[in-house]
Amino acid sequence: MSNVICSQKGIAALPSILIITLILLAVGLILTTTSVIESTISFAQRKSLESFYLTEAGLKDALMKITRNKNYTSADDLTCSAGVCTLTFDDNKKAEITVTGTDPKTVIVIGSVGNIKRKISNVVNVDTYGKVTHQSWEEIE
Repeated sequence: MSNVICSQKGIAALPSILIITLILLAVGLILTTTSVIESTISFAQRKSLESFYLTEAGLKDALMKITRNKNYTSADDLTCSAGVCTLTFDDNKKAEITVTGTDPKTVIVIGSVGNIKRKISNVVNVDTYGKVTHQSWEEIE
């Protein structure tokens, strides 16, 4: 009888080992899921920031051209259609620039990277000497 009791001592450790293994597996899955979610958020933030920079680049381009020519409404060196000029950087990165009005002029730029878009509206006055004065600047949702 004492031989049977001695041979079953390891059986009590088996449930403990299984529980510890399940806890470690759960912690590993939680860490992996958190890592994937953080990576996805970081990638989306980078694309959003990049599209904002494209939007600002398009806005600065339009303001530079308005400063040089106060009657500027469209770009000669950009692809333009129906009053919207597109500054293309590569396949999925571009800035769409629209300049309307005479005094004040409204410049609306939509920067996009893939499916992420940012939009800025800037209203400016241009005096007879070509000096540009900003009335308002806002990011539009």
